[in-house]
Amino acid sequence: MALFSGFPSLDACIGGFQKSDLVVVAARPGEGRFSLVLAMAVHNALEDHVPVGFFSLEVSGGSLARKLPGMESISESEKILTAGVFTDCLKVASRVHDAPLFISDEPNQELAEIAELSRLLCSRHGVKIIFIDYFDLISYEGVEPSGVDCTEVAAKTLKDLACELGIPIVVSALLKRSSRATPPTIKHLGKASILERYADVVILFDRNGQPKETVKGAMEEAARFLVVKNRNNQGTIVEIGFSEVRTR
Repeated sequence: MALFSGFPSLDACIGGFQKSDLVVVAARPGEGRFSLVLAMAVHNALEDHVPVGFFSLEVSGGSLARKLPGMESISESEKILTAGVFTDCLKVASRVHDAPLFISDEPNQELAEIAELSRLLCSRHGVKIIFIDYFDLISYEGVEPSGVDCTEVAAKTLKDLACELGIPIVVSALLKRSSRATPPTIKHLGKASILERYADVVILFDRNGQPKETVKGAMEEAARFLVVKNRNNQGTIVEIGFSEVRTR
């Protein structure tokens, strides 16, 4: 049974997050990579009541905790809802507190630690999906034999781990900076491009439009998912709206 990102059009395109899938979600610096994967995790934990493991290798637990109460999961209209969505912040905080969302915020965690904690989360808490933000910050201490590409070791390990646990693993990555006039491609993943070899799905997030005001008064920017690797719909473009008022 597939799990979902919360973006209906994207889920329809990729068939949701399937068991044993390694899914890559990448974006340029400053374009909402962390907010995007966090929203997907929150959608699973709050809306679908799915136990979620979230490894935050860059954003501290304190910063992450400040983001969560202000974040609703993605709505049917495929917008990340932000300011003004909730009328009772205490109620929202309670929902987040009670959600089956297990967060590790140790910076630059080693690959072996991520794998071991993932196994623990699955065995003890029944975690069904794991998010890792982000690939470039994984530490490779202890897996650096001469002549071995550590990024390839990490990519293969994450895919093997997804198969071992029988759950999807969603890992985010940074795209190289480039002009918004140029759509991102696999080559913009830089050293993380090795992920494409082992991933089942690769999604590039592209904020390519001008901000506009929504009917609720929030600023929303046109954006799209470029599905550059997928079993069924490779090369598909999924247009969405993206708002990031309270998630910075």
